[in-house]
Amino acid sequence: MVGRTAFLRVLEQDIPDIKLFTKWRIVFLQSAVQHVAERGALDPDHAAAHSVLGFSLIMKGEYEAAIESFERSLADFGESPVVVANLGYALARVGRGEEARATLAALEELSAQRFVSPAHRALVHLGLGEREASLDWLAAATHGFTPVPMRLQASFSIRNAIRRSTSRNVVAVVPGSTRPDEYVIYMAHWDHLGMDTTLAGDQIYNGGQDNATGTAGLLLLAKAFMDVEPRPERSVVFLAVTAEEQGLLGSAYYASQPLFPLDHTVAAINMDVLNVYGPTRDVTVVGLGQSELDDYLADAVKAQGRTIRPDPTPSAGSYYRSDHFNFAKVGVPALYPDAGIDNIEHGEAWAKEQAEHYRADQYHKPSDEYDPNWNLEGALEDLELVFAVGFRLANEQGWPNWKQGSEFKARRDAMMAAQ
Repeated sequence: MVGRTAFLRVLEQDIPDIKLFTKWRIVFLQSAVQHVAERGALDPDHAAAHSVLGFSLIMKGEYEAAIESFERSLADFGESPVVVANLGYALARVGRGEEARATLAALEELSAQRFVSPAHRALVHLGLGEREASLDWLAAATHGFTPVPMRLQASFSIRNAIRRSTSRNVVAVVPGSTRPDEYVIYMAHWDHLGMDTTLAGDQIYNGGQDNATGTAGLLLLAKAFMDVEPRPERSVVFLAVTAEEQGLLGSAYYASQPLFPLDHTVAAINMDVLNVYGPTRDVTVVGLGQSELDDYLADAVKAQGRTIRPDPTPSAGSYYRSDHFNFAKVGVPALYPDAGIDNIEHGEAWAKEQAEHYRADQYHKPSDEYDPNWNLEGALEDLELVFAVGFRLANEQGWPNWKQGSEFKARRDAMMAAQ
C-alpha cells in the first residue's frame, strides 16, 4: 500500500500543473495511483487499471487516449461518478461539448443511487470553460456554504407503526463510610435490540459483546466493592441503564431525573463492550483529552505496565454514541475506556482483524452471542483498571473536572460554583 504522502510526492514531481488541480479541489489521488502503477505497482488487468490510466492521461493532457480508457472502464465495470466526471472533462477539452454535457445528466441520474460529489460536476464545468458554474459546485462542497433555491418541489409520505413499551434502569449502591452523599457512578447498558421475527433462523439479538460483557463487568465491580475493606468513603453507584440501543434513552432519563444530585456526583465511568480477545499492552480511551479522569486512568495503566492510546477510529463518533455522553452533557466528568489493540499473544494486526470482523459480521446482529472461546483475561485486566480509578475517586477529597477546551467544562464549572 503506497501512502498518501508518496502519492503526493509523485504528483508534485511529475505534474507541473498540480496546483491548478488542487485549486479546483479535484480529486487527484487516483492519478497518483496510475503513476505508481506505471512503475509496476498495479496489474494492467486489475479492475481499476483503465480508469487510473485515464486519470494519468488527463493529467498529461492526452485527452483522446483518456476518453478511450474511461469508456472502456465504464463498459467493463459500470458507471462510477469519478470516471463519468473525468470522461466529461476530457470530452470537453477536445471540443465534444454536447457529449460532455451528457455526462452531467449521467451524474444527475447517478446521484439518485449513490453519492456524487459536487467536485465531480465542477470538473465537467471546468472542462467546458464554465468557470462560475464550476465555482458554484465547488462552493457547495465547502464548509459554510449558503444554500440557494433550486426551484424544485417534492412530496413524500411515511407510514409508521408505533409500539410502546416500558423498560427500567436498575441501580444499586454501596453507601460511603464517611461521605455517603458524594457519588462515583459505574454504568453499563443492559439492553439490546430484542427480536426480529422477519429473519430466518436465529431471530434474537443477544448482544453478547454489546453489552452482556459490560453488564457482567458491572456486577463483578459491585461484588468487588462489597467485599473490599475498609468500605470506600464515598458512595459507589452501579447503574445498569436501559434502551441504549434505542438512542441512549435510559441514561438520558437518569441524567434528567437523577437519583443522586449531579453536583454531588464525582464522576461516571462507562463500560460498553469489553475485551474478549485476551490481554493487551495498551488500553484505548474514547474521548482522550476531555477530562482529568484520563490522568487517573493513566496512573492505573502505568501500574499495570501498559500504555494509553486514543480512539483509533474517532470518525465513528463513539464518544457521542454511548451512555456516558448524557452525563457529559449535564456536566458530570465521564470516562469511557475501551479495549486496547496491541494484543500480547497475537499482535496489533490480528487484534484489528478481530475488531473488524466483529463490526462487519456480529455488531447489532443475532450472531453477537456468547462464545466459550472468548479469552476474558483482557476484560479482567481492564476491569482492574476501572476498579482502581473508581476506588481512588471514592477515597479521596478531589473533584476531577473537564480539561480546558472541553465543551462540557462550562456546565460543570457553573454547577459547582452554585453549591
